[in-house]
Amino acid sequence: MKYKMIVYTIKSGKGFDYIAEYPALKGVSGVGTSEFEAISDLIANAEVNIAALKEAGLPIPEEDSYIKTEYSGKLSLRLSSSLHKKIAELSEQEGVSINQCIVEAVAEAVAKVKVGQKVEIPNSKTQEAINEIEVLIKRNDPSDRIEKEAIFKDLGFK
Repeated sequence: MKYKMIVYTIKSGKGFDYIAEYPALKGVSGVGTSEFEAISDLIANAEVNIAALKEAGLPIPEEDSYIKTEYSGKLSLRLSSSLHKKIAELSEQEGVSINQCIVEAVAEAVAKVKVGQKVEIPNSKTQEAINEIEVLIKRNDPSDRIEKEAIFKDLGFK
């Protein structure tokens, strides 16, 4: 099957369980105590669902794993006033626009992440927040959105 798959964790009485879903196949999911179990369960459930759709003469959703999302290249950011000031000062020192300064910093951080290097941030409070957010991202739990917002709020972001 060539459907886009989403795998995330949820808190359960025993710790965390994994959930796997094909968004194109509404209501079809898999659950397990590991990613492998959740994905295996999802595939089995999707096969049953598709067979039932065929048997009922209903349309089967198109495979969507190769659908590309289009990005405009525009991103709106809200910064604390102190961070905005630091970026403005740095961009002035470098003789570039604030936009170019941010683009270069993000590009450098992304390049480091791609090759597995740790991106170090001088401010320990910011680095601590980034570490917490990295853990939340790895867990890929939609309910963590509130935790992420709280972390950013603690840093002075709105």
